[in-house]
Amino acid sequence: MKRFQTRAKPRLDQCFGGACICYDYEVADACGWMFEVNCRMTPLRGADGTSIIGAVLILSMQSMFARVS
Repeated sequence: MKRFQTRAKPRLDQCFGGACICYDYEVADACGWMFEVNCRMTPLRGADGTSIIGAVLILSMQSMFARVS
């Protein structure tokens, strides 16, 4: 809950305000493997084209060990 309140909620608030948001963060799975996550948030507009009725979130994960230099 704390991570949601400090990381995701402020960005969701911006998205619901009309902004497209993109950011990266690191997370560990249950076994301790680290992953880099790219999060993109896009406002979902209603039929009238102006009101925002939701947000489209796309999360892309990549193993920290899979990076190619």
